Amino acid sequence: MAYTDEAGVTKLVARLYNTSGFTTTTFPQETQLLALADEISAEIDAALASVGYVTPVTTPASAVSYLKLVCEYGVAAIVLKSAFPESVQSTNGGPVIPAYAFYDARYQAALEAL
Repeated sequence: MAYTDEAGVTKLVARLYNTSGFTTTTFPQETQLLALADEISAEIDAALASVGYVTPVTTPASAVSYLKLVCEYGVAAIVLKSAFPESVQSTNGGPVIPAYAFYDARYQAALEAL
């Protein structure tokens, strides 16, 4: 069971896919995005199961909402890394920061907290 769907990921990467969402012509394609959501959800479940939780989590609603967001962070990080594999130079000559780094850091922190 995936904790999120296309709409959940699209809200985080809307600037890139704002007109039509994910389709058969986007990168990644809609089916690939849904597969990523399944795979990230499985990773979340593995982390939870390793400390004794029953998965997939279906209650309470607040936990399900949080896991949806965690899953969205993970999928958004992969989508952005795939779309922009190069690094992005920040303004004013600042450090080079990968485009996906924000969501990846949030995803990794959430997995660690689980």
